[in-house]
Amino acid sequence: MRTSGLKSLASKKLIDLGRLNLVHQMNDSFHFIPGKNLSLLLTCEHASQRLPPPWKWPHQDNWLIGTHWSHDLGSEACGLELAELFGCPLLLSRFSRLLIDPNRPLNSNTLFRETADGKMIFLNQQIKEEEKKTRINLLYKSYHEKLQQLTFDLKPQIIVSLHSFTPVYESNPRHIEIGVLYNQDKSLAQEVSDQFRSYQYESRLNEPWSGRDGFMYAVENACQHSKISKPIMLEFRQDLLTNAQWRTDLVSRLYKVLSSCLTQHVVQG
Repeated sequence: MRTSGLKSLASKKLIDLGRLNLVHQMNDSFHFIPGKNLSLLLTCEHASQRLPPPWKWPHQDNWLIGTHWSHDLGSEACGLELAELFGCPLLLSRFSRLLIDPNRPLNSNTLFRETADGKMIFLNQQIKEEEKKTRINLLYKSYHEKLQQLTFDLKPQIIVSLHSFTPVYESNPRHIEIGVLYNQDKSLAQEVSDQFRSYQYESRLNEPWSGRDGFMYAVENACQHSKISKPIMLEFRQDLLTNAQWRTDLVSRLYKVLSSCLTQHVVQG
């Protein structure tokens, strides 16, 4: 079942990993897990709440640990399960978005977030320029350079960035279950969202955030010079994504959704 829908596609994209130097790699910036099915590349920019040495959580910031402010709950597990099912490569961040946000441009005012829920984030108060440069060079640039290298070397048809969002925002409940974000190319996002709805998910385009407002910066930036790879970002409501059974069902259906889109993209491309 796993390979039947992608048999002809996989034959085109099963490349010698050794030739491309695609090996398992882990450092303070990212965790790269290779795969042989190179039609799809998965990424997760907010996978971890880890603070690599020498950084530590100030005791005043302990309340942030385990919350959506520190990372996207459930997104890492989703990425690992989907990558295993597809046999495709996966790139995960290994540092908290509060240390520096890899899904923001360098000029973003939330690159080093200073407040959360109206409270100060002591980790990021009065950061010196030298400290900012260290975080940028050691963590941010390392992640983006790896993502850009993978995009250039693998030339995947689709790059999917996996994220999660809170069920309540500013006291307002969110009934949407899945958001499909896009910027320039609506066709792929529309197809993915339509197929989600066929499985009775409450799926919407460019919600709860919009890809047109820079919220899928990492994959958009990696694909800006590519004529092959199409980026989308998937946002899942975190109270659902952290439920193991819901996530298992989702991953199974997401495999079918993306398999269908990959086949169509190859034919159309």
